[in-house]
Amino acid sequence: MDEALRLQFQKDKYGANAIGRLDRTNEHTAKYAAVAKRVAATAGVPCVDLFALTTLISANDSVGSGGGLFEDGIHFNAAGQRVVFEGLKACLESMEGRGLHSSTFQLNLSRLGHTSPCSPV
Repeated sequence: MDEALRLQFQKDKYGANAIGRLDRTNEHTAKYAAVAKRVAATAGVPCVDLFALTTLISANDSVGSGGGLFEDGIHFNAAGQRVVFEGLKACLESMEGRGLHSSTFQLNLSRLGHTSPCSPV
């Protein structure tokens, strides 16, 4: 997540009523991701660590945290959706011998311009 963007989103949305502290943090997100990885390992299924992936992109991005991947600090924008797609695609490609074929994977962002995680469809 992008903590700075999340704080700004809260201020923009709630104005003077904003609490001024994060309702979610990277610290908690990292813990959640670690548990998800352990559960996947226990179940013997692959896990795409989106937290690590987006953190890596953020660390290599000169713009700042989040790498411009988030709409409101939490929900992915189109660039973030592309990162999710590429991460899932790489994971699925690693499983191709099990009946999956990456040639059928396609990214469709057509609805992203029409929807927002911050407002209902």
